Amino acid sequence: YPEGDSFYVNNTYSTRPSHVGRFAYDFAMPFGSEIAAARAGTVTEIRDQYGDDEPVGGRENGAFVVHDDGTMAVYLHMSEDGVLVDVGDQVQIGDVLGLVGTTGTPIPHLHFEVYEGQGDGTRWYRTLPVSFANAQAPLDDWGGLRRTRYESLPCNPETS
Repeated sequence: YPEGDSFYVNNTYSTRPSHVGRFAYDFAMPFGSEIAAARAGTVTEIRDQYGDDEPVGGRENGAFVVHDDGTMAVYLHMSEDGVLVDVGDQVQIGDVLGLVGTTGTPIPHLHFEVYEGQGDGTRWYRTLPVSFANAQAPLDDWGGLRRTRYESLPCNPETS
């Protein structure tokens, strides 16, 4: 999320049934909050066909960003008409990708995870532990966030 904003991480690695076996985060954010790119990359897919009145898993709007190292970040639960990027867009750290909504969920939040690619990069098979260069402690054993509030601090793109 944008620098200076502060939100609570309400779901981390394997702490809820939807995250078991996956390195994923849910950030509790108010409806309409801006979702910012965690890393630079290319938008390779968007989903923007679902309404905020459809809180059914698997029916969430979002953006998929592939990074130079071949990993892909997934940003889900964007609002109806809340995806603000297009396939092929080059994004930088902090660029706004979309707005938080309730597509695929009854509670507004950002679901974030990073996948490792396989083969030609079109099949994604494993989530990766991630850390955030602009988040201060407390961090878990993987260097990831815990279930607490974090402020998005200034970040040097050269080290992210």
